[in-house]
Amino acid sequence: MQNIIRQYITKKDQLQRLILLMIGTLFCMGLFFLFYAYIAEAIKLPNIKIFNNLGVQIAAFGVGLLVMYLVSRLKYQVYRRHILLIGGLSLVSMLLLVTPLAIERNGAVRWLDLGILQFQPSEILKLGFVLFFAFLFTQKSIRNNVKKLLTFTAAGFIVLLGTSVLQPDYGAAVIIGSAIMGMAIIARLPKVWWISIISALIVASIGLSFVAPSYIANRFKVFYDINFGELTPEQRYGEAYHSLQNLEAVRVGGLLGQGPGYVAQSSHLSIPEVTTDSIFALIAAEVGFIGSLILITLFLCFFLLCYTIADFTKDPFGKYVVVGITTLFAAQFFVNILVVLGLPATGIPLIFFSRGGSSLVITLASVGIILNVLKQKPTRREIYRGEI
Repeated sequence: MQNIIRQYITKKDQLQRLILLMIGTLFCMGLFFLFYAYIAEAIKLPNIKIFNNLGVQIAAFGVGLLVMYLVSRLKYQVYRRHILLIGGLSLVSMLLLVTPLAIERNGAVRWLDLGILQFQPSEILKLGFVLFFAFLFTQKSIRNNVKKLLTFTAAGFIVLLGTSVLQPDYGAAVIIGSAIMGMAIIARLPKVWWISIISALIVASIGLSFVAPSYIANRFKVFYDINFGELTPEQRYGEAYHSLQNLEAVRVGGLLGQGPGYVAQSSHLSIPEVTTDSIFALIAAEVGFIGSLILITLFLCFFLLCYTIADFTKDPFGKYVVVGITTLFAAQFFVNILVVLGLPATGIPLIFFSRGGSSLVITLASVGIILNVLKQKPTRREIYRGEI
């Protein structure tokens, strides 16, 4: 695939157009399935206004495109110069979760209500962590001093764990941690850093297993009982219901699917959170394995195009930022799918598909940063066939 990209992409504009085309394609597909997801949800909640909600999603996409354009015009080096301000704003947004602005949903406090809009501050935190660690890994005074590097890294992970417990939202911690590790791999950090961080993560995981809230322990117990044990009637219609409905949707989808609208018409299939966390379950039921495979392939192509920009970029900070943001996207995508396939539920939406205006805007803003890295001069000219 990399050879194909090198052969046919001769200018930066071609790569940018491909990414924009991929974004538009994924959003249109997402809107199509979101329409049927709203129909299925309206069966249970008749007060849902399907077209109003779709209009909000389209409006959010329009705002997101504008934000993406503006961000793509802002040189990405500015984030490095103002990293303390960005980090501070990210933490302040998370601390607002302990104020009256916070909203509790399904036992978790992850949303802020600002009157005109609602959003998850963890979306801002994800981007803030990527920029912070990209800055950290490029600071020679820190990178060349293992003690300083470990200290700042440990401080970052402690903040990440603290914000995860605050909500609680351990799925976001997994995604952010994946992005950090992705940047660390290409940064080629010292072996002692890897040994220390991996050891600390193992110890923290073991400690968390003893002090974790009961709902986390229950989710893993349900996961074990679904796959290796036996469910009780209380579990089947309680804590395991969400996972069982997801798995049933995948099963009935088969190879070619049951067709658009099947989930709404089905009398035995009732997918919880079908417009957000479990929209892929609806996709699997309605277009089957082949349709799901096409969707997965499109996402993989989008990720590959973004990673290609990192491969073409000489500037370490720009490279790490692109890898971090792309890994955020990829980790969120795979976690969402794996949850539908049976992993313990984490409340992670599917980018470009799940309902959520603020998440869509921040996703497109992140793509704007990637496109700005592409526009800058530090690019490996020799791997292109022709003039940049």
